[in-house]
Amino acid sequence: MAPKTLWTDEYTLLCERCGYVVEGLATDGACPECGKPISESLPERRVGTPWQQKPSFRNLLKTWWMTLRHPKRTLDVMRMHRESSSGLLGASLLLFLALAWVSLLAVWAHFVSEVVSFIAVFFGTLVFAVFGVGIAAVLIATERAGLRFLGRKHGLRITPDASSSICSHGSIGWAFVAAGLGFANTGAAQPGLLWVAGLAVALIGFLFFEWFAWLGLRRCKYANRARTGSGASNPSTPHP
Repeated sequence: MAPKTLWTDEYTLLCERCGYVVEGLATDGACPECGKPISESLPERRVGTPWQQKPSFRNLLKTWWMTLRHPKRTLDVMRMHRESSSGLLGASLLLFLALAWVSLLAVWAHFVSEVVSFIAVFFGTLVFAVFGVGIAAVLIATERAGLRFLGRKHGLRITPDASSSICSHGSIGWAFVAAGLGFANTGAAQPGLLWVAGLAVALIGFLFFEWFAWLGLRRCKYANRARTGSGASNPSTPHP
């Protein structure tokens, strides 16, 4: 449902269910349009994923696991903040690079015995892996642009920060793409169960990324973020 009152900027407090402007209303009340408690739409409710709260290797693993196991909860607590999510995207692409390179190297090196040939394979597979990361990065950027386009088309508030946060968290699906293609590459010489399973895992990883982006569009269509800056006012404070 499109909001009946337009927001003025990306910080305007909206009902996260219907998009109605609830800024200035008592936070213990409900949205006049759909009845959702206003307290459930406050930006303070978005505490951030573990990585957004404190970037670390442990929180990286926790965030990946949370995204895979509880995608809806991940989207509901995720902050709409590009900078706090960019490192997560980089880590996912780095994992993609590592998995793709190791799988290519393991297969190609099997067919060489000379040191010179192995060195060529070593760097050759790295080039192919980097090329794969480039393709993944382009597709992720395209997905971000697509979310913003759909947001504008349907009157949703999908900002660059929102689309970046959604795609950065969903990018863990690309690690499965790399792993699946690695299995498929291993079994490519004699197509069989391993080859089929590898392609299936790669497809599942790609579909997870696309599904998570679609789910993010639905659950974060009017997501709120806290105002920043010295002159910012608190949107949760009722107007007199």
